[in-house]
Amino acid sequence: MNSKLLLGALALGMAGGALAATDYPSGYTKCAQVGSTCTMSGTHTVALGKSGSFVYTTLSGSFTCSTALFPSNSFTSSAWCSVGPTASASSSASSSTSSSVASSSSSKSSSSAAASSKSSAAASSSSSSKASSSASSAATSAPASTATRPQLSAAVAANFTVAKYLGSWTPAAISTPSTPDYTVSSSGSYKTVQSAINAAINAGGSTRKYILVTAGTYNELVFVPSGPPITLYSTGAASSVKIQIATSALQSGSEYAAMVKASNYTSAGQSWVNSCAGKGSAIGTTCSAAFIIQNTGFEAKNLTITNSRVESGSGTDQAVAVYTVADQVHVDNVRMYGNQDTLWVDGAGKRFYAQNCYVEGDVDFIFGAGTGVFDNCQINYTAARGKNGSTIGAPSTQAGNYGFLFNGGSFTGSNGASNVSFARQWPQSSLSSPIGKMILRGVKIDAFINTTTPWKDWSSSNPVNYGTTSDPYLGEYLNTGAGAAK
Repeated sequence: MNSKLLLGALALGMAGGALAATDYPSGYTKCAQVGSTCTMSGTHTVALGKSGSFVYTTLSGSFTCSTALFPSNSFTSSAWCSVGPTASASSSASSSTSSSVASSSSSKSSSSAAASSKSSAAASSSSSSKASSSASSAATSAPASTATRPQLSAAVAANFTVAKYLGSWTPAAISTPSTPDYTVSSSGSYKTVQSAINAAINAGGSTRKYILVTAGTYNELVFVPSGPPITLYSTGAASSVKIQIATSALQSGSEYAAMVKASNYTSAGQSWVNSCAGKGSAIGTTCSAAFIIQNTGFEAKNLTITNSRVESGSGTDQAVAVYTVADQVHVDNVRMYGNQDTLWVDGAGKRFYAQNCYVEGDVDFIFGAGTGVFDNCQINYTAARGKNGSTIGAPSTQAGNYGFLFNGGSFTGSNGASNVSFARQWPQSSLSSPIGKMILRGVKIDAFINTTTPWKDWSSSNPVNYGTTSDPYLGEYLNTGAGAAK
């Protein structure tokens, strides 16, 4: 653990027994139920959550846990506020029925439901000794900012929150009605995801259309055109529904045409497919996308989307899993898999909000000019094909726009990942002087990261540009874990 980050004891009010571990994110400290007051030292990320669903904001000092403080939620009084990593906090309940126990936050970065229960019990038995040390541990300090690992001050970090990135848009919790407008199943009227999307688009109007996808694997390219907003969801685990296809930038137009049939799509989708099929020896990165979103207000929940292309070890075989170029796109508990270029968040100023998500890849696998918020997501770098020393992100943000924000969650590595960089700034040729912006705040970072210089030059002629202390392009704030700044 970082010796500069002081973790203090926490006194919290609990009504009605122990708090479930799913009511606070891993790495966060339980603080107060809605209606109770939480007092913390300094400015921190605060989560409001229940049953594994969370929304986040940034707060300072003492506050009353209230749903009104958060940018989007559908919680009731049974939800809880918890404080981001390294914070010291205490709560006072507004109800006289609340009792007080103490909880240690020293092991919360690797908590499970069982471990959390044990640590809470252990902390309760030692509350008196912890109380005596709370005063000395209340001051929370951040790691020192360095030339290659700039750290945001609390004042600057207040400008880089979920609410700031999303602006006028406050995403509501995604509904998953038991009686949808359309159902995709092997035995129903809509046997493919695309056929149900076509029906929803053809129905027209402006009312949101709900499409339930039943458990199964759907081997198809999905194109969601503009039209009435669509919610695509399953009611089970994300792994129960798999949407996949093996498209690649290195495919020829004729190979693509043999895999994707234009007749399966609406007119907008047909134009997309025919354009890609008409290309020559290589269709390119854009046409490699397996799931294309052009639908403003699109929502997805409890799904897995994969570009199943077996890419070459050279790293030049782009194969996009999700390409989003619409505004106000919201995904919850969606898992996205690929290698190079897994998720493309495109469109300057277009907003993409992902919560409780999982994104996996190995080269520039979260990239683009759009505004992307990743709230309590796991970002996993895989070295399955032997690629190390590469980058997670490749933002191409333009001046005046927000780029990528990773708020809470974790950066992990698998299959021997090592020496990996957070990002390199993509000088996207189709844009006017792109800068590339990416901020990590309250993220648990594992040891696979290059801890000395985690931000990488694109090339010798396009070196890393950190921005300034008051206007950072790249930076960190109160991250934890072996890969965090010390």
